[in-house]
Amino acid sequence: MNEKIVKFIKDEHILTLGVNSPDGAYLCSCFYAFIEPNLIIVAFGSGSYHLRAIQSDNRVFINIALQTDIVGKIQGLQAKGVISKSDIKEHKSAYISRFAYARFMKLNLYTIRLNWLKFTDNSLGFGKKIELNLA
Repeated sequence: MNEKIVKFIKDEHILTLGVNSPDGAYLCSCFYAFIEPNLIIVAFGSGSYHLRAIQSDNRVFINIALQTDIVGKIQGLQAKGVISKSDIKEHKSAYISRFAYARFMKLNLYTIRLNWLKFTDNSLGFGKKIELNLA
């Protein structure tokens, strides 16, 4: 993956997650950890709406955006992927190393395997986009 995209993903810590549900689309904000080359780790509460939604459709959509009001500094990532439950120790370690408070919580970890992304980076020129198929 492009080094500039990896750095951007690693520098940020909150993403917007979109899921499909029988009632329509649903969005939520999540803390996340990133494992190269294309794995995002998130945690959900056991009774959350988005957790119920992914039981019937595991396709998810994410957005990560730099918070700025300077047009020339705008950066953002839009991505698609597939989400699944994870009990892998490396995933738990990655999440806890990023968010130390999580060590004291019962974590329901999920991985999002990114299969497509589009990175917008105005620092490279207005509206400059890099699109990657990762599948």
